[in-house]
Amino acid sequence: MNALPPLDAHAHLNPARTAAELEAPCAILAMTLSLDEASFAVGRHDPAVAWGVGCHPRKLRAQQAFDEERFRRLVEQTAIAGEIGLDTGCRVPLDLQLRTFRQALAVLTGLPRLVSIHSYQATGLMIEELRRQPVAVPVLHWWTGTAQETREAVALGCYFSVHSAARATASSARRSRPSECWSRAITATPIHRPPFRAASSGWSTWWPNN
Repeated sequence: MNALPPLDAHAHLNPARTAAELEAPCAILAMTLSLDEASFAVGRHDPAVAWGVGCHPRKLRAQQAFDEERFRRLVEQTAIAGEIGLDTGCRVPLDLQLRTFRQALAVLTGLPRLVSIHSYQATGLMIEELRRQPVAVPVLHWWTGTAQETREAVALGCYFSVHSAARATASSARRSRPSECWSRAITATPIHRPPFRAASSGWSTWWPNN
């Protein structure tokens, strides 16, 4: 039996790149930032890249343009949703973020998917929303919740995508996070991928601040 390849569970790739440019010695879950980007990405057929359908909470135009039925149609074409979520540390109005997140969760309660969720400075609020509308496989990206919030997230079936910057501080994090968090961690790491960037559109292979 062949060994499974390493996994990058949360990457941001430019879907306009060629298949050769996106080659990597790992499996990649690629998240999109808007429905426009997702509509382009889901039509690709890359051997090691699975594309998600997302609407990033920090992207005002993407939030304003979000349409629940369009999101549903796109999600039906892939096994992943992301990146979606909440972020109270940005200028996008929280009521707009909540509307988008709630509509996305409403779709995903009926379409079981792996869902990559952003929750910067909104961990408790995100848990409340997931409790109201649970999804099949929630994966919390760059999780910063308290120990109690982490236990609640685990009880809701959440996993945690952990990148290299998080692992660099793992010793201190382990002291403040329940062991259940680390037993449900999956990697989100750029493994020998070329650091390309399309400056005009702001794309990069990996955004540690997302």
